[in-house]
Amino acid sequence: MKTHSTIAFDSISFFNPLVIDLLNEDEKLNAFHTNTLTIQELINQRSNFSTTQRNVLHSALTEQYNELWKHTITNKERITTQLNTLLNPNTFTVTTGHQLCLMTGPLYFVYKIITTINYTEQLNATHSQHHFVPVYWAATEDHDFEEINNFKLYNKNLETTADTQGAVGNIYLQNITELREQLVSILGTTSYAAAIIHLFDSAYTPTNTLAKATQLLVHELFAQYGLLIIDANNATLKQSMHTVFTNELTHNTAFKLSTTTIAGLEQQGYKNIQVTPREINLFMMHHNKRERIVKTKTNYTVGASTYTLEELQNNISQLSPNVLLRPLYQESILPNIAYVGGGGELAYWLELKSIFDYYNVPFPHLLLRHSVLIIEESTLEKLSSKQLSVSDLFESADTITKKYIKLNTEKEFSITAYQQQLEQLYTTINTKLSTIDKSLAPVANAELKKSIDGLYALNGKVNKALKQQHANGIAQVIKQKEKYFPDDGLQERYENIFQYINKYGFEFVNELKNELTNVTPTFSILTV
Repeated sequence: MKTHSTIAFDSISFFNPLVIDLLNEDEKLNAFHTNTLTIQELINQRSNFSTTQRNVLHSALTEQYNELWKHTITNKERITTQLNTLLNPNTFTVTTGHQLCLMTGPLYFVYKIITTINYTEQLNATHSQHHFVPVYWAATEDHDFEEINNFKLYNKNLETTADTQGAVGNIYLQNITELREQLVSILGTTSYAAAIIHLFDSAYTPTNTLAKATQLLVHELFAQYGLLIIDANNATLKQSMHTVFTNELTHNTAFKLSTTTIAGLEQQGYKNIQVTPREINLFMMHHNKRERIVKTKTNYTVGASTYTLEELQNNISQLSPNVLLRPLYQESILPNIAYVGGGGELAYWLELKSIFDYYNVPFPHLLLRHSVLIIEESTLEKLSSKQLSVSDLFESADTITKKYIKLNTEKEFSITAYQQQLEQLYTTINTKLSTIDKSLAPVANAELKKSIDGLYALNGKVNKALKQQHANGIAQVIKQKEKYFPDDGLQERYENIFQYINKYGFEFVNELKNELTNVTPTFSILTV
């Protein structure tokens, strides 16, 4: 694998303008983030993370990893060392978060973690007086199981089921055997298929929850780089949010503050804000469900149940922050200085700084993850033979077709040139007519319009003829477009990492890591 080229995020149409402006350091966004701070300033603002908080975090994570060691002993020493460094006041974290996608789900799951690991390694190299640990925040409390219960392999959709409306981290997958049989069939008999199946069998057992299965899978892929995995659905960790959750229940603080922030972003010209706040941005996990908390005149309702404020306060471990409060929870329990996310994530983080300020929780540096297009060398050769490049595949099929025709037609039919000639001709005619009868000018103009309309009609026929002449070549290029941009979307949102591991081995993950080392994330074109 090697890097073929990189493309600026703002030169393609797949990314939120709000995030593009953040990357370009647009000053009108300065009030909504802390990216203007230096690393040392970010560290300084984290100096209030106490020894007590570190002890609580270390204890909770050690307990989680003690459960993991019952299933695997790979990289135990590496991870134990990382855990112990959390007790050191000079240790800080860089975090990314994601849903518990089956078999890691789309490729960008892997890109987020790799960006986090590489950024951490760069910080360790440039700020050696401190230690930085990469963290994957497993979104175990999400309840949208249908978003994560499938993944695509060689254009085939593999899906599983579960009987739950509660937190996905607590579920047990029901049709493991059927899913395994599909996976075996699709992987075939490559040199790496057996190792992939072994990893699947180790993680997705009938006795493992989805949270545990994901922890095992991610651990095997990334533990060698010192990645820690945290499941924050933990009673001890949630006690740190007692004041915040109570305030949310009684004063709707997050709703009020984020609504004001959203209005400020809209005044700066940003529309279609990513997350709409609710009056209470908490769920309750009960009766195997995760349901919204709604305040009534006297109490609180959760589904068909009613609770008093005191009852909710006495069950903090059952309360679950939604997407708006989850970042605050994360930054409250980790000595974190940076968050790595996708474009959509960073867009809603920009809604949150006033909430962080209110609770005196330091707001992290926001880092956009790397994006990648993995393309075969043979495809580059095919494009080059048609006088096209990989960057052309980012365009629409219609734009690609027009460019192909222009580049591969010896004598281009330029309607613009002929229209200019017609207009010049009729200007000359009008000049002559004005010396005869000025009332003839409108007639001449009408004839000019008819001629131009005819010219455009002829142009359509010419283009149709050119498309027919170049039909095979255009079809070949469009086929490549559809291969790498399925459904006109990015490859990274469609394909799965095990498609590549099955062909190139587990070393492929390390090769990806070695290619995506830019301090400033880019959209990278990697060739295989």
